[in-house]
Amino acid sequence: MSFSSMLLEVISITAPIFIVIAIGFLIRKKNIISEEG
Repeated sequence: MSFSSMLLEVISITAPIFIVIAIGFLIRKKNIISEEG
């Protein structure tokens, strides 16, 4: 198994998790801003 294919597998596993966390963080940030305003 080469390094590039291993890296691709790691990215394919972690990318969806990171995207979900990022979206959840942005939504929470927006809700806090809208509540203050």
